Amino acid sequence: MGEEAQDPLILGRPFLATAGAIVKVKEGTIDLRLGKGHVLHFDIKEKMKKPTVFGQAFYIEEMGTLADEHLEELPPEDDEEGASPSTHSP
Repeated sequence: MGEEAQDPLILGRPFLATAGAIVKVKEGTIDLRLGKGHVLHFDIKEKMKKPTVFGQAFYIEEMGTLADEHLEELPPEDDEEGASPSTHSP
């Protein structure tokens, strides 16, 4: 059996197959189809413009994008009593 390639994998091959990954090498993109019309899009060329370690990106932050799409911003707390512990003596 031959030696395994040393190229880093972004995600494991079984997951890519299960997620219906569409890898467009020339465009530098990966689309993961997560069901019910949800598609997670990675633009690798854009991410590679960020600082790297020895020319390789080891981590891509997509949490901010997901949070912006799926979470609702809460208003700041105006209640000072509930915001900090009391420093008054009884």
